[in-house]
Amino acid sequence: MESDKWPGPRAVKIYISSLYNDFREERRQTLELVGPELQSTYDDRYIEIEFVDMHYGTDGGDETNPALLKYHLDEIRCCSRASKAGYFLCIIGGEASSYQPVLPFTIEKDVFEKLVKAETSQSDLIRDCYTSNGASYQLNDEKWIWEPSSRYSNLLEREEERQQLSTVQKAFTSLALEAYDSGLDVADLLRSPVEIQCDVALELLKTGKHPKGLIVAHRELSALEPDDNKLTTIAHARLKALQKRIEDILPDTHIIYLEASSADSSRTDGGSDSEEKLSPFRQKLQTVVSSLIDDSLSTEPDQGKGRKKTVQEVFLEHITHLRICIEHNRKYHLTVKHIKDTAESILNNAKENYTNKSRHPPVLIHGPDASGKSTLLTHLYYKCEEIFPKPVLRIIRFSASTPRSAYNLELLRVMCQQMSIILNIPEGYLPKDASFDPLYINNWFQSLLRRCEEMENQILLIFIDNVHRVNPLECDIVTGLSWLPMSLPRNVFLVCTSAVSLDQLQLTPAQKEKFKVQSCYYLLEAIEDIPENDSSGEYVDSAFDNLEAVFGAKAFSKLAGYITCSEFGLTELELLELLMPTSNSEAVITLKDANFNFSTLCVAKYIMMKSLISENVVSGRSTWRWRAASASARARRRYVRVQSALRDAHSDLAALHFASFLCDTDDTDTSEAHEPGCVEEDDALLDSTPFHSASRTAAAFTQRHVEESWLHLLLAGDFSKLKDLTVCNFDFLLAAVQTVTISYLRCILEHVRCYILDRDVELVYGAVRKASDILTRDPMQLGAQIIAWLRPAVARRGVLATLVTAAMAWCDGYDKPLLVPLNGWLHPPIASTVRVMSVGGSTPGASARLLQLAPSGQHLVLAPSAGDPQLWHVMSNSKVHTFKGKFNFHTVPSFIY
Repeated sequence: MESDKWPGPRAVKIYISSLYNDFREERRQTLELVGPELQSTYDDRYIEIEFVDMHYGTDGGDETNPALLKYHLDEIRCCSRASKAGYFLCIIGGEASSYQPVLPFTIEKDVFEKLVKAETSQSDLIRDCYTSNGASYQLNDEKWIWEPSSRYSNLLEREEERQQLSTVQKAFTSLALEAYDSGLDVADLLRSPVEIQCDVALELLKTGKHPKGLIVAHRELSALEPDDNKLTTIAHARLKALQKRIEDILPDTHIIYLEASSADSSRTDGGSDSEEKLSPFRQKLQTVVSSLIDDSLSTEPDQGKGRKKTVQEVFLEHITHLRICIEHNRKYHLTVKHIKDTAESILNNAKENYTNKSRHPPVLIHGPDASGKSTLLTHLYYKCEEIFPKPVLRIIRFSASTPRSAYNLELLRVMCQQMSIILNIPEGYLPKDASFDPLYINNWFQSLLRRCEEMENQILLIFIDNVHRVNPLECDIVTGLSWLPMSLPRNVFLVCTSAVSLDQLQLTPAQKEKFKVQSCYYLLEAIEDIPENDSSGEYVDSAFDNLEAVFGAKAFSKLAGYITCSEFGLTELELLELLMPTSNSEAVITLKDANFNFSTLCVAKYIMMKSLISENVVSGRSTWRWRAASASARARRRYVRVQSALRDAHSDLAALHFASFLCDTDDTDTSEAHEPGCVEEDDALLDSTPFHSASRTAAAFTQRHVEESWLHLLLAGDFSKLKDLTVCNFDFLLAAVQTVTISYLRCILEHVRCYILDRDVELVYGAVRKASDILTRDPMQLGAQIIAWLRPAVARRGVLATLVTAAMAWCDGYDKPLLVPLNGWLHPPIASTVRVMSVGGSTPGASARLLQLAPSGQHLVLAPSAGDPQLWHVMSNSKVHTFKGKFNFHTVPSFIY
């Protein structure tokens, strides 16, 4: 399957092209009215709508800057590639004199030489800006592009560059008009940015994937006046020809004609008046975009439920990791001798094991960040085809790059389902006795390997990058990587990489010993001294320094902090919501205030994407994330080093994801503060007819909430909202089992339990764990299971009372048969001992002299017989602080049971 036909991001991204000083109201209403209206229409289809207005939040001073135009043209091409439907909206017309020229990127050699043939200061200035490139002259990138090597590498102070550029532009326009008078055809060298953008968009209409992706709003060009200058006359003729060309190409439905009177609404009329005048424009635009989206959605395969949903989920997960593999292999190649030697040794051993029909251990490659592990793994992924006489089946995973590769349970589950599908095992991807329980998944994986051994015509290779990033949870059997088989059949090969040493990996002692004595453990050294290694610490630090110089330390640290704190990356729209104030559409958004607008974020994207960040499609979203682990680690140390900064960043991300929920709470909560999840009529709700309850909020949980958003509440330390909005919220639990699986919900609850000790969370976790077998086969039984396990255990108030009430309401509205208990007989699903802590030892002074629980119940203060008092976190059983100084232990309260 060709990569350009793979499922892309579920986003509609449309670039708005127009003059800065005209069509302001049209652009504002497109952003503030049309966009949100379309978003509300397609929210249930998980479509993200984004209109991109590069003039928003700017002062217009860089409208004719060629460097900025170059990035904007790249953004138009990006919209054409990434958008699901439509990519370009041009609003054109009005006064031809407003369409000021921009320096052309390329000029034919003979034309350029005629332009600058005279020995004048203007000619010298233009010669200094262009470089010969054979048959043409190119605008010097180093003079106008905002990068460390450029003359103007600062987006904060713009005045000097603007003055320089204005001088050059006037000189070029003067020379071009002189050449025009002498009969030279230079009209196209005086095009405005809007005209150039339209030409690029029209070309993409032919070569891109959207033959109907362009929309134009026309206003009649003003007639020429007798006193209009030559530049205006030339621009008027070009614009007339452009409008005619657009009308000939586009269907009538994609052309919106604006009334001349709408120009008066741009800045003088009140909001309601201008909105009424432009209502036809908004309606037509919304109709066209809706039609494009509907046409695109109509071609999507029906994902369905049950088996179809499972196959689709496995397919999308495979495609996501394969995309990362292809991109990494395209960008990086083996150039270091010892890595080439390692690759050759691994391939030779694999070929020998297959030829000799011998069982063999997996391959483990250890190396620090920037040692070439991922490059080696992707190289092996492609080269393994060449060493075997038969076609190979390959599975690749980049650990923690997607939600389903972040936990052992989910990683194994999806790999088992993919193995069952590619091995063509009937109904194998969801066996009748399936249970997404750790023990079952582990046994399933081992049985599939044995099944593979019986299929002599099949060769299976599994590649797992950075296996140390997989989160080990309490539910894992023995240790996190105990599922890793140490004896593989001749036709199955497993290659893993890790940035931590063998002793630190979550392996059993027996596994570690086997790795040490067998020739399957490879060590890579760091290769930081190679200039082209853009993962090295020195390169990353230098890039951060340069980006701070371009965007300002305050603004870039804010952008880098958000990217660092995101678990699976942030979409461009999410970054804009975090970094771009929208309360005043007329305000200038500056980097000095640590804010970005469409234009400055666009520049940041294309500079950073060269080496630091990558765009990955995860669960239908195109997200920004650090390309290398070393970049993420250094950004964390550099920009969110302080705990308060880290919590603030996670709080901002949580507020972004849960904005609709928090707004609903704020709007409806006019009484004094009360316990989260507690409602005034909880007693009546539990005592009256059980199947009657209204939803507490009109907001709906999406896959985004299930996959990442809950984590930001956890890391922000907002445990109250964490319980109320996610792990003790029925709608969230239902969304988790519907959009992913019960095994992923177990992983979420296990993850939360690593941080907090809470009775409500323990009860929900116990109920989900008890119901795992049933919910594996039928996730729709969640409501009945919640009622059966938790109704006898809940109090009259609190989040669990609300959870049970919501489950009853959902069961009441479900249109298929459910067995719902009206009374309870099951014991509360909570263990008598939740956590056993081990804080002592056999060393002298290790015995406890005094123990004291912190008021929150999450930490334990330990005073050893000798030494300083210590603070231990209960659920992680880890020491988090040592108190230095002198203490009077007689004043410390005794241990509270």
